[in-house]
Amino acid sequence: MNSILLDNQIINALTLLEFRVIKANNLGYYDINRKIQGYLGKIIDVVYFEGRQETIELDKIQANYPAIDLANYNKKTVYQITSETNTDKIYETLSKFTKLEEFETGKLGEIRFLILNKISYTPKVLKNIADKFNEKGLLFSNSTLMTIPMLENEISKLSNIKKELLVSLLNEELQNPDKNLQFATLKDIEDLKDLYGKYRFKDIGRIEDANDERHSQKLAEILGIDVEELEMLDYDIQFIDNDNGVNSTIYVFKPDDDTAGIITRIDGINDNKIEIFDWEWYDEEENK
Repeated sequence: MNSILLDNQIINALTLLEFRVIKANNLGYYDINRKIQGYLGKIIDVVYFEGRQETIELDKIQANYPAIDLANYNKKTVYQITSETNTDKIYETLSKFTKLEEFETGKLGEIRFLILNKISYTPKVLKNIADKFNEKGLLFSNSTLMTIPMLENEISKLSNIKKELLVSLLNEELQNPDKNLQFATLKDIEDLKDLYGKYRFKDIGRIEDANDERHSQKLAEILGIDVEELEMLDYDIQFIDNDNGVNSTIYVFKPDDDTAGIITRIDGINDNKIEIFDWEWYDEEENK
């Protein structure tokens, strides 16, 4: 199946899953995070661990396992699945995790968070979080703090074979919903739009949406920054038809206190401007 079509199916399916989580929380079913842990573990295995089905639910080993929810012992990596976004929750979890015998003995070493609500940490807050990880001797990377939209971005980079596996997993889960949580009300949808940004929900289901996300991903790659950082930036665009026949686009960035540091890290930036030529957008796989 075409990669764009697969991306679109995955985005839509994960969006329905978000509807279910938010509806459950609205109804007071806060244990839904626990109910979908194993399911999220399957997705994590495909995205990060070659689909080997090594990530396990720790509650199945020990009831109310402290600090963490999922673990891949072969990779020494654990996950906490949470709806809480405050940094105190993160710091508390780090303290509990580093006190576990399995961490002290080296059986587990890296902790990641899959946050089911939107996170909007400023660069300063992210630096504080990264510093806290470093103080604890823990790795902090682009995979450390994840949301569903950020997970979608990682999924978009997978091979079509893995995407097809994910579509199968998502459809299996969504076809067996808790009857109390099957349907999203209009208010649920509006809440979700506000929570994750309306750009993800405009004309949902259209292939053009998937194309837009691929554009952002490719632009971020060219600039040498993360997609999440790109989305924080304010900029103007100028299209140039050069005499040599090679078209280009000039991005003029508008720095502020939160984004100035990101802009200075952009590859080839000069006076807050960068020119990108058509050939930089060329994708060999798409043009075979």
